[in-house]
Amino acid sequence: GFFYAVVAAVLFAFTPLLIKILNSTYEVPALVITMWRNVLGIALLLPAFLLFKPSLLKLEREHFGFIALYGVVFTFLNTIWTFSIQYNSASVATVLIYFSAPLSSLLGWWLLKEQFSWIKGLAIVLGLGGCALVALAGAEVHTNWIGLILGLLSGLIYAFYAVFGRLSARRGINPWTSTFYIFFFALVVLFILNILPISIPGQAPDLKSLLGLSNDPMAWLFMVLLTVPLVVGYGLFNQSLTILPSSTANLILTLEPPITAILAWLMLNEKLLPLQLVGTVLVLSGVLLVRLGFNRGSGNSLLD
Repeated sequence: GFFYAVVAAVLFAFTPLLIKILNSTYEVPALVITMWRNVLGIALLLPAFLLFKPSLLKLEREHFGFIALYGVVFTFLNTIWTFSIQYNSASVATVLIYFSAPLSSLLGWWLLKEQFSWIKGLAIVLGLGGCALVALAGAEVHTNWIGLILGLLSGLIYAFYAVFGRLSARRGINPWTSTFYIFFFALVVLFILNILPISIPGQAPDLKSLLGLSNDPMAWLFMVLLTVPLVVGYGLFNQSLTILPSSTANLILTLEPPITAILAWLMLNEKLLPLQLVGTVLVLSGVLLVRLGFNRGSGNSLLD
């Protein structure tokens, strides 16, 4: 479970870089990107299921309503995150969404009866502190009340997403099945958001732009490159939730900001500041604490 969550964090770290390229270079609106990565995600998973394991497409009728709600939570996560970036800087939005780490611990304790330990609390402090240093080092921080509310709301929804993943595991739903169907329900909701007659930040200007994405073949290539790590990442994260408590899996995902900073330094020639390296060490220390918590004792984890 720890391995699945770490690999998911590494894959998620590529997401903002590819979105930045699609936004700045090819001028693809944010909600169009979000919708198309769901389209391509379904296009990636469906033939794989049909070829190798058709049974993964089977969803029991009793789970249909739950998965639909799970898909709506997933949609809100992506949409509110987009709005948070719209109203804040990307760095501030990144810090605010990882407010989900303590929230998921509290929700896990309240809704799932997961225990809260001192080692998990220390890991939360190290993780959030590290995220703040990575995201805010050298950045000009400009925010407002709307941006702050949206950012904190994105963290809350992220925490609920982790809880839903854990509940899905307890229901015995295969994590790849749940990944496929939440992508499907998110696609439906995002299509509606893009064609609404009201103005929404990141919305497609018209139906032709929504369905066409871009006339540049390179934009389609980057869209595929964005989709593959995203689909595999969510699949592995959902897989980790079949083994780990939701709060622990979410703590491990705090690896994402420092990995993104390093990738941006390597791929986009962005500066990697000393404080960002310190933040990376703090995040890694928190994740190491999580791992050591599972190694201590025989059968019982200090995290639970």
